[in-house]
Amino acid sequence: NQKLNILCLLKKHSNSDTLFIKGVLFLLFSFLSFSLNAIANESNQQFRIVSLSPAITEALYDLDLGKYIVGTSSFSNYPEAAKQIPTVGSYLQPSIEKIIRLKPTHVLVFKEGDPSIEKSLQNAKLSFMTLESRSLDDYESMIKKLGSTFNAEKKSEEVLNQWKNLWSKLENV
Repeated sequence: NQKLNILCLLKKHSNSDTLFIKGVLFLLFSFLSFSLNAIANESNQQFRIVSLSPAITEALYDLDLGKYIVGTSSFSNYPEAAKQIPTVGSYLQPSIEKIIRLKPTHVLVFKEGDPSIEKSLQNAKLSFMTLESRSLDDYESMIKKLGSTFNAEKKSEEVLNQWKNLWSKLENV
């Protein structure tokens, strides 16, 4: 019905008016299309993650973020799917060149690792996130931080609830 109204408007006006209206409609539809694409791309963010720790790799899989991992440390072998991801060296001696070639959006490292790794990542202008792993409380913080960074807040809550339930059962044994 709206299309019919637009066509009637176009027929009632002269050629110059018609061209003007067509131009305005074209701009309007182009703007709407661009806006919708921008919104879709924002909600479907494509992350490219390099994990420099087996524990981080496992946590990413727990959060259903394994599909975004493009590189891991050489000891990241769980879950089984992690074995298929290219490795960038060991936790203590990753190859910055290999990491750069993977074009990551995020490189995840533990604070307790070699500080020169962070310096190398900074020098290479790579975005990295430092996580802590000194205590059980750090596990909870890590899961929350990963969930919020990679738009997996709901899944991080599920993982933490499962972890807390399991932990409480172990405490009661």
